[in-house]
Amino acid sequence: MFYRKLIFSQGMFMVCAQLRSRDGHLVDHMCKSAMLHYRSTLLHTLTTLLFSPMMIFGNVEEKQDIVLELFNNFEEDQVRILVRLSKFTI
Repeated sequence: MFYRKLIFSQGMFMVCAQLRSRDGHLVDHMCKSAMLHYRSTLLHTLTTLLFSPMMIFGNVEEKQDIVLELFNNFEEDQVRILVRLSKFTI
């Protein structure tokens, strides 16, 4: 349990997705780990203080965009046509 809390506090997480056909058959699945960009406590505090007026009024928000390519060589089967992303977990 402690190890899991340590990993989440450092910004590490796992993203999993399942692709299913119309009849519910599992076509493909993929899991990849990712990590947020590290920012020191001092940098985070200074950024928050500097941008706090704009954050209060909603002009700026704290966020990190992470791009993960889960299915890079996926080829759709003509017999089992993909219809939905069945399960997407973080």
